[in-house]
Amino acid sequence: MRRAWLCALLIALLALAAAAAGAEAALPPAETAEPTGGEAGAPLPEAAADAVSFDAARAGYAGVWVPFEDGFQLYLPADWRAYELTDAQREAGLFYRAGGGGADVAVGYAPADALSTADDLEADYRGAGFADVARLSLNGIEAVGFSSPEAGYRGVAFFNPVWPDYVMAVYLAPLIAQDAILRSLSPWAAAPDA
Repeated sequence: MRRAWLCALLIALLALAAAAAGAEAALPPAETAEPTGGEAGAPLPEAAADAVSFDAARAGYAGVWVPFEDGFQLYLPADWRAYELTDAQREAGLFYRAGGGGADVAVGYAPADALSTADDLEADYRGAGFADVARLSLNGIEAVGFSSPEAGYRGVAFFNPVWPDYVMAVYLAPLIAQDAILRSLSPWAAAPDA
């Protein structure tokens, strides 16, 4: 099990949600963000058979597309700010953090090691004790949804579209935050080839 990287990312996320301290900057324009919909308020689907196709016009907030060189993008609220990461957060595998209005999103990664399929990823999250673990298809990206009610966040994990030997995770806190952000996870066509 990948408990070590899950715990490290959990600790980093808790530090992230505890305070929005640190430098912040406007979200980068969609074409320059650096890496390394569904209807607003609707629950995430419970199985990959319930594929999500995000529509920014129905997101429930004005946003901007923030692409990552890792081959995916997120539609984040336009009034959010990107935060500077601490050394501890970077060491834990986080490489992006933004927030506003009492909510935060963080993006992290970890080596896939022995995980090679979505089934492996799902079993890993179940084995680590996460709640609401479910296979998802978010705009063509096969993912695993999960939550941690005790820590107050939810997220999605998926294999990096450009470098599949890494698992990516997008965390959203608090648990009641707009889940259209997670639903917006989609491929970014301008990503560099591996």
